[in-house]
Amino acid sequence: KGSVYTVGPKYVFVSKWTDGNVEYLTRNPKLNHPTSVLVDNEGNIYIGELNQITLWPAKSNESLAIVKINGSNGSVLNNNYKNIIQMDNDGSLYLLSTDQELFGTKILKYQCNNCASCITNNRFTAQKYHEKYGPLYKGKFNLSGYTGWSHLVKSGQATNDEKVIISAMAENEGNLDAVQAYGSEVLTAGAMQKTVKISGKGEFEQQVYEFKQEYPRVYNEQFEMCGWNVSAKMQMSFRGKTGLILKNYLREGFTKSVKNTSEALGPIVCAISSPEFQLKQVKDFIKRLRDVLKIIPTGFTYTIGDYFKSPLGQATTLDHHVNRPAYVKTNVSTALNNFYRKNKDASKNPREWTVQQRSTYEREILEDYGVHRTMTDANIRCRIFYCGE
Repeated sequence: KGSVYTVGPKYVFVSKWTDGNVEYLTRNPKLNHPTSVLVDNEGNIYIGELNQITLWPAKSNESLAIVKINGSNGSVLNNNYKNIIQMDNDGSLYLLSTDQELFGTKILKYQCNNCASCITNNRFTAQKYHEKYGPLYKGKFNLSGYTGWSHLVKSGQATNDEKVIISAMAENEGNLDAVQAYGSEVLTAGAMQKTVKISGKGEFEQQVYEFKQEYPRVYNEQFEMCGWNVSAKMQMSFRGKTGLILKNYLREGFTKSVKNTSEALGPIVCAISSPEFQLKQVKDFIKRLRDVLKIIPTGFTYTIGDYFKSPLGQATTLDHHVNRPAYVKTNVSTALNNFYRKNKDASKNPREWTVQQRSTYEREILEDYGVHRTMTDANIRCRIFYCGE
């Protein structure tokens, strides 16, 4: 942008030169013998100083260490300065170091990550489950407030009805960045509260595996560099820990009334909060809705989408499928059988229902199905949808 940034080992600020004028940029903590500086396209400043590389985010007066060398932090040695050469498209820094005894004359590649800030910025509360406690982070990104809906609708990846339906059920689901590890599974994450299972192949593990194929660079930055991995067999691990060992590890340090950080779960919050993973979650909801509407209730020949045309009916069914998918077929079937016993003249083909009939019929079926779904708090969850009111 036409500015030149300079630093020097005897100064505790960055000098920004623009059209012959200088601005002194200070940060907390003060610079520690800086020897090099780089500014990316977003205005973030990277500073090479004693013992570390730090990232100074744009429009901030605070910074954080981001250096990793061969999986460990930089050594604390005298005159161990870091001199930035360049940054590549993946955000990795290439450096020279004055500490030739340790590194020789090699160019070092530093992979930058935000794992440390993910741990410190995301605090978990202790939640009780069957006399034991575990970490809970409720999140702050609501599904209905997802900022990418307009693009999905305009690009034809979603319909406006799908946006309305998925947003309608959002209050019943978790936030896009919700994470907990207090229940029966290893952990659950995201708006659908998908799980990591002790035996592997949980829905979250499958989702992360797909994400790895779709966004390999982001997966590496958000998951692998912070200690998480998902195998080809769709089993997630944190620094080699899996199954019951991982489940117990995630719950360590969480007792009654505790609010604490988690070196394992903090990065999960950041990972599923990323724009790419939020998009992945919303697309999964869209796919799930479309799949649900194709289900044929037990003993019938028409699909759920034929019986439920309203956003209310489809949202109620989707809510059920997210939480207890195995019961959708039978529960809808029970409600339909109850309806036809009371309405013997109603056509067995829902495609023949008139607009007026559909409004009446669907409402009656939904009032029965909504409150009698086999799931936790079906009546309360249905009340949020105004079922039967």
